[in-house]
Amino acid sequence: MTGSPPEIVEEPDAVRIESDVSRVGDTSWERLLSVLESGDTYGLRTTPTGTTAWLRVPRDTGPSAASVRGTDPGT
Repeated sequence: MTGSPPEIVEEPDAVRIESDVSRVGDTSWERLLSVLESGDTYGLRTTPTGTTAWLRVPRDTGPSAASVRGTDPGT
């Protein structure tokens, strides 16, 4: 969907998946959002060089649609 492989970041209590979404077309955003909602938390990080979507899945709970959204675990 994004045209590039995601980066998998191992955290002590979760797995974070990040992908460059700078080139995601308008028609793919709804599908991207449904993927992001499968995790515990997710968000977008925009820098001068592009936009990255991230999804965090806790190791002990697995995917969940009931999520806290928009809090960047990297900050």
